[in-house]
Amino acid sequence: SNINVWLNLLHPDDYEPTMKIVKAHREKKTMDLQIEHRMLHANGSYKWILNWGKVIERDDIGVALRAAGIHMDVTERKNAERALIESEQKYSALVEQANEGIIINQDWKIKYCNKYVCKILGYSEEEILDAPTDKFIHKDFIDDVKDKYKKRIAGEMTKSLYESYAVKKDGTPVPIEINSSFMIFNGKPATQSIIRDILTGKKSKKV
Repeated sequence: SNINVWLNLLHPDDYEPTMKIVKAHREKKTMDLQIEHRMLHANGSYKWILNWGKVIERDDIGVALRAAGIHMDVTERKNAERALIESEQKYSALVEQANEGIIINQDWKIKYCNKYVCKILGYSEEEILDAPTDKFIHKDFIDDVKDKYKKRIAGEMTKSLYESYAVKKDGTPVPIEINSSFMIFNGKPATQSIIRDILTGKKSKKV
């Protein structure tokens, strides 16, 4: 039967989840059937298929007799999604392993920081995230950094690379170099900044 041919073409890993959805629809638990799964192509490869269908005829006791639907090849979209995920994972790994601090500042709060920022400041990630940015800037430099942040968010001209002072958890001031740029984060304006510990950099050069 057609259903058996279809089942034989299903990717083995997709068989069980697909059948669960088919069974639920046959038992009137869903209005229609919609699932993405892989099917064996004539060339021997597997293609991603968007399968939409609906039972259109049942017998007197409700057993499904006939169904209608469409199969759409969505392989290109699935491959693009996979490539995007892999790219994001590689970028995330690169950011986390960087020997420079990277932060995202939005609404004058730290919305993201990598591990190196924690190392520079002596705070845990939990202590940094969503905290006001003032908390990590030396009091003599807060106005300057905030002014540059506001101008960058507003699209005005301001220095992207400059030096300042951060403050560690124990109160120790840390000379830093900040390189900031505008970005959109979760649909809202923000800045992404690369933070370099100037003191550590100078020590490294002397070694």
